[in-house]
Amino acid sequence: MGSPDYELMPTVTGNPKAHLGNHQFINPTAFGVPLPGGPATGQNASKNPTGQGQYRLPYIHGPAFLNNNLSLFKDFPVGEGRALEFRASAFNFLNHPLVSFNNGDPSNLELGNLLDAVPGQALTNSELGYKNFGIANIKYGSRLMELSGKFTF
Repeated sequence: MGSPDYELMPTVTGNPKAHLGNHQFINPTAFGVPLPGGPATGQNASKNPTGQGQYRLPYIHGPAFLNNNLSLFKDFPVGEGRALEFRASAFNFLNHPLVSFNNGDPSNLELGNLLDAVPGQALTNSELGYKNFGIANIKYGSRLMELSGKFTF
C-alpha cells in the first residue's frame, strides 16, 4: 500500500467456513485481494468503504480443546490421629489427541505471497502462497498417570 502504517486486509468473497477439509478451519478461497485505489463504490461500499479489504472478518472458530482427567482417592485410618492415603490420577485418560495450529510455522495462519492473484476476485488454490492455510496440522497431548501415597500423623 506504499506505507508500513497500513496493513493490506483481504476482501471476503465467500463463506470462510464452507467447503472445509479434514482439520481445516478456514477456507482460503473465500478471500481475495482488494482492488487498488480509493474508496469502494456500488454494492460493496458498505462492506469495504476504504477499498483496502475488510477489517472486521466473520467469526471463525479454531480447534476445540478437550481434556479428560480422573482422580481416585482412598484413605485408610492407621491408629488414632494417623492415616494413610493412596491417590491415583490420570490426565487425558482417554488419550484423545488435540489438533492445533503450529505456532512455529506461519504457513497455516497466513495467506502468504499470493502468486498471480487477480484484484477484486476470489483466490484460487493455484494462487495461494501457502497451500495449508487454515489447516491445523499438528497433534499433541498424551496420557499421563500419577500414583502417590501420603502418611499423616
